[in-house]
Amino acid sequence: MQGAGGGGLQPSEQAILADTFPPAKRGMAFAVYGVAVVTAPAIGPTLGGWITDNFTWRWIFFINIPVGIISILLTSRLIQDRLTSSAASSEKLPSTMLAWVS
Repeated sequence: MQGAGGGGLQPSEQAILADTFPPAKRGMAFAVYGVAVVTAPAIGPTLGGWITDNFTWRWIFFINIPVGIISILLTSRLIQDRLTSSAASSEKLPSTMLAWVS
């Protein structure tokens, strides 16, 4: 289930990066993205195991709540949609709610 939902995440992230950054800054944006993609699988399970051993497994979910909220706030503030019509802003609500729920 997680793999099926996460399979389209990487191409979507790269498309957002390519659309958001001008060609001169794209290399740096993809480099920062690459660092996160490489370090997250190493740090995540290690940190998760430490939290589970020293606290309980429920704390993993409590930690994800503020991270998700910060992620939504930063994304809504930093990522600008190229569509400017009023219809586009009304179409944005379902996708924002879907991102929040997931």
